[in-house]
Amino acid sequence: MNSNAFEDSSFSTASAPGLTARSGNLFTVSLIGRRKPEGRSAYTGIPKQFRGKDPADYAGECLALGEAYYFGLGKEQSCADAARWFREAAEEGNADAETYLAEMYYLGLGVSQDYAEAAAWCRKAAEQGDACAEGYLTEMYYRGHGVRQDYAEAARWCLKAVEQGNEDVDSYLGVMYYYGHGVRQDYEEAARWFRKAAARGDGGAATYLGLMYHFGRGTERDAEEAARWYRKGAEKDKALAQNNLGCLYYSGEGVEQDYAEALRWYLKSAAQGYKNAECNMGRLYEEGHGVVKDFKKAAEWYRRSADRGDAEAQFRLGWLLYAGTGVQQDYGGAAGLFRKAAGQGHTGGEYSLGIMYLFGRGVQQDDELAGRWIRDAAEKGDAKAENLLGHMYSAGLGVLRDDGLALSWLRKSAAKGNSEAENHLGDMYRDGQGVARDYAEALIWYLKSAGRGNAKAMKNIADMYLEGLGVEKSLTEAEKWLRMAAEKGNEEAGKELSSLLGEG
Repeated sequence: MNSNAFEDSSFSTASAPGLTARSGNLFTVSLIGRRKPEGRSAYTGIPKQFRGKDPADYAGECLALGEAYYFGLGKEQSCADAARWFREAAEEGNADAETYLAEMYYLGLGVSQDYAEAAAWCRKAAEQGDACAEGYLTEMYYRGHGVRQDYAEAARWCLKAVEQGNEDVDSYLGVMYYYGHGVRQDYEEAARWFRKAAARGDGGAATYLGLMYHFGRGTERDAEEAARWYRKGAEKDKALAQNNLGCLYYSGEGVEQDYAEALRWYLKSAAQGYKNAECNMGRLYEEGHGVVKDFKKAAEWYRRSADRGDAEAQFRLGWLLYAGTGVQQDYGGAAGLFRKAAGQGHTGGEYSLGIMYLFGRGVQQDDELAGRWIRDAAEKGDAKAENLLGHMYSAGLGVLRDDGLALSWLRKSAAKGNSEAENHLGDMYRDGQGVARDYAEALIWYLKSAGRGNAKAMKNIADMYLEGLGVEKSLTEAEKWLRMAAEKGNEEAGKELSSLLGEG
């Protein structure tokens, strides 16, 4: 990925768009999907004839009065009063009331939040076959709220809810199949449930479908389909979808590249505190894409994200501090950020921390620690780290000298197109270090490196023509390569060119 696009395992089925217990607005849907009772405009109280009579009738009237307070039907909306009447009904074994009461304890509506109490009431209702309660138990077991986290138990309750037609848990079942939580991992099955939920406008499910197409989970990678599903999630205000849609606009994958659109979606996601989007905002300002280049603003965005623990932002802010770009130069601060990023397994952070130890910038110089961090990055396939580790084995710097390992790491880096590694391999073949001396092979590596613009390799080719190593001596060829190297800023090549031309 050319931008900070990530998967996210967070998910919630609890949603009441625009309506919260503290909004002052009347509920039209409860947070677990129970809808305002239809055909009832107001409720004034429990008729006297039900008091002390049939418990089921009494419970039903208590439930109705609880709903009146909950939804504001002829009563001033009051979660505390709703909870009181739901308890009355719940204690008579009314499953609907038990579920409402579980919800209120779960969310702290009219009562003190208490996950354990929520789980207890929810179980009572679920054991009576209440599909909403089964859905809530799914979430409780999945997240470990009020009960010990248990994916298998979450899946059991989720499947029960689905069997009874509770569509609100479709997305949860998709998540379980996606990650293999409580069920065998099955991307096709995950996609099936996500599609069902997305068809009803579930933004979270649409976001997961975007992830599946974006990263090739259970399907061929398809950036256009990813963009289509991300857009559906983004329009439902899902921060992850907004960020990843921005990433597609940034890179031009699946959509026409458009930095202004990337900026727009990153801003929406960042406004929700999504750390990856904050980091991406920093990158736009650092590179001047869609905005006027501004290193100070880049640093501000990176810091927001880094403070939330984003490893990429820590890495990028670290280099701004190292160079003193947009911020005051601070090697110690840079090293600290690289350490945080490296601690999260960020390859760039590991490599950068190794560099700090190698040169003693912001930390006590330590070749062995440098080698350790650089090896960590190299083992993850970072070409720069592989090249540097090859150099360290070649020179015995921070590690025991080992020409065989040097060649191995340099070849890995060269295979990724690293011109420094290609040039160093040329040196090893020219000098016979760890291999039989082979000028022809050396020239092949130097030419590869020079073809990528490496000035040192250009000078090395010039020297081979000057000395006739594996090629016929040729002052003309030597002059050509020295001139090319000098134009790339190689001072030694410039001096040698002047000497060759009699200008020194």
